[in-house]
Order: sequence, then structure tokens, then C-alpha cells
Amino acid sequence: MKYLLFILLIFFLIFSFFNFGKYIDISMKPKQVDIVVSLNEGIERVNKSLEVIKQGYVKKNILLLTYKRKTHIDYILKKIPTIHLVFTSKPFNTAEEIRFIKQYMLKHHYTSAMIISDPPHTRRIEILTKLIHIKGDDMLKFIIIGSNVKWWNAKSFYKSKKSFRFVVTELLKIPYTYIWYGGIEKIGIKWNIDTYKEVKSVFNKIIFNFMNILGFKS
Repeated sequence: MKYLLFILLIFFLIFSFFNFGKYIDISMKPKQVDIVVSLNEGIERVNKSLEVIKQGYVKKNILLLTYKRKTHIDYILKKIPTIHLVFTSKPFNTAEEIRFIKQYMLKHHYTSAMIISDPPHTRRIEILTKLIHIKGDDMLKFIIIGSNVKWWNAKSFYKSKKSFRFVVTELLKIPYTYIWYGGIEKIGIKWNIDTYKEVKSVFNKIIFNFMNILGFKS
């Protein structure tokens, strides 16, 4: 019986490992929304945002950027001169980006948004849209879409050092996200930039050591 349980455990771990990529990548299909958001920097995210706008999925012709880079702004305006750009006030993490997006939507009476990020981020973004609560946000709907980055493949993430690192990072961040935003923040404890930097430093060290152990030398 012990050997059978051990064999089943091994099969479960192997099955789980090969499905980690598909677990963290929940990229959805585009649907018509009020606005589109390009989350954090990355030209692939910008291109995907412009793609869904050109395809007619964005009713208000609004692109919200959670950063501000002149080269990207010039690029966007060259592609779609009539687009209306909105910028955040430098949020220091993804949760703060989601909080700003919700505040902006409620202020302007929008009810739906498409959020574009790199595919391995999509699961955690969806979780944050559910955990970050603002008064009146029950009506808000979000479509989370992965950009067309060439380095990502959910089925064979382990073949790429970059993809593998993303998977390890997200598998650490997801439970932490639940603990912090689903529990600790609910009792009134909030992030500040110094705490965020300290936690990020610890995560980076853990990931660096884990990658080295597995032979993915940095």
C-alpha cells in the first residue's frame, strides 16, 4: 500500500509539474469592453492592446497605461492617432495597478475592461481583480488577455529559462497574494513601498537560489 501511494504521489507531482504553465496562464478570448489596459511595460502588451482596439473590442477607444514611456506613447499615437491615453500615478506593484484601474472605471462609470499582460501573469491578475475591493466595484467585469510574447509556451515552459523563472515566480506569488490581499489586508494592514521592496528582495533571492539548484545558472 505504501509503495502504491508513493507511486501515485510521484505521478501526481510529475503531472502537476507539466501543467504548471497551463495553471498560471488563463489567457481569455477578447470580448467587447469599455476600455483596455496595458499592464506595466512591454511593447508586446502595447501591441496586443492596439490589436484588440483595431478589432473593435474597445467601445470607448481608451487605452490605460500603468506606466509612462515617451517612445511607447509616440508609437501608440502613430498607430492610432485618435486614441485616448490615460496614465496611472506610478503604482509600485500589480495590486496597486488593479486598485487604480477600478478607481478610474468607477469614477468614469465604466463597467468592463480588458487587461493585457504577459501570459504567465494572467492567473494572478485575475485573482487580484477579485481580492482588491473598492466600494461599488461589484459591477465591474474584467477580461484578462496574454500578450503575444515569443518566449512563452504554457505546455513546454520548462524548456526556456525565462519561462521557467516566470512559473517559479508566479507559483510563489499566488499563495502570497491570497494570504496578503485575501487575509492580512482585510484586517487593515496596508502595503508601503519599503515593505514591498523588502519582500521583493526576499522573493528574488529565493528564486535565484532555486534556479541555481536546478541548474539554471543566472
